[in-house]
Amino acid sequence: MKDRLLRLLLCLLCATMPLLAQDQARGPRGGGFGGAGMGLMGTVTAVADGSITLQNYLGQTYTVRYSSGTRFLKQAIDERSRPGHESEQAGGPPPQPETIQPSAISPGVDIAVMGVIDIASKSASANAIVLVDAARARAMRERMAGFGKTWLMGKVVSIEGLKIVLTGSADGVRYTLLLDDNTSLRKRRDPVTLADVTVGDLLRVEGHAAGDGFQATTIELMGNPELMLPRGGPVRPREPQQ
Repeated sequence: MKDRLLRLLLCLLCATMPLLAQDQARGPRGGGFGGAGMGLMGTVTAVADGSITLQNYLGQTYTVRYSSGTRFLKQAIDERSRPGHESEQAGGPPPQPETIQPSAISPGVDIAVMGVIDIASKSASANAIVLVDAARARAMRERMAGFGKTWLMGKVVSIEGLKIVLTGSADGVRYTLLLDDNTSLRKRRDPVTLADVTVGDLLRVEGHAAGDGFQATTIELMGNPELMLPRGGPVRPREPQQ
């Protein structure tokens, strides 16, 4: 199960750059790792034996715990994911990540964390930690600057009339989505209706902040994350070496 979760993380990382390249041509589009509620990404500010202090791209500080069972990897660079190279070398699997030592993680580098993420306590128990390419990290930092302003991603808490309350997957804040006749709802490429949205669903939303909520122009129904991903178990913090 951990391998399945890790493969999903790496796919998300590999998909980030072409998505951003498309955004520059088409305008803002919701999504991106860090808003998916499936992991944590940010810049390392401090490292200790068994723990890492990380600042995510919303400026929040997290304590990431790891153990001897945590996998440390370096993101493999797929040239197809860089702007201007999307059509080259089409097809085939992305390059595999490289295993690294925990000592490769130092203040100033960017990492992605998979495991149990607790937004309330700003902590994480890591099953895998991936050293992220600086260019991709910079692009994600720019992307997250629009979270809550031009796009959102989060889990549905309640639905009442033309309002959907969701918990932001990146910040844990509750947002009220405002829908009207111009709001488009879809699941993958198929149009759906508000009746297809249920509590617990993960939504990706485009729109803009309004006075009393977030005016949604496009909502993508991504399904229930509890059914999409296996649960990762917590890890024990590494004991300090004597």
